[in-house]
Amino acid sequence: RKMLDTSCGEVYEKELGEYILNQNGIGGIDVLHTRMFGNKVYVDLEISVDANKTFREAHGIAESIHSNVAKDFPNIKHIMIHVNPAEQP
Repeated sequence: RKMLDTSCGEVYEKELGEYILNQNGIGGIDVLHTRMFGNKVYVDLEISVDANKTFREAHGIAESIHSNVAKDFPNIKHIMIHVNPAEQP
C-alpha cells in the first residue's frame, strides 16, 4: 500500500508563515512548503536574513525558529530550514 504526501493546505501554511515571520531576525520567507505524511507534518523552509549578519548569527536565527516551531506546532515531525542572504535595496 502506498502512502502519498500532500500539502497541509493554505490555512495551515498561512498560520505557520505568520508565526515564522514574527520570529526575531527574519527578513522574510522565500519558500514555505508543507506536506503531510501520515499524521505528521514535514516542512521545507527558506528564510531571508540580513546579509550583513555573520554565519553564526544567521545559524542562531534558524535554530531559534526551529526550536520555537517545534514547541508551538507539535504535529511537525521535521523542519528543514535554509538561510538566504536578504537582497539589499
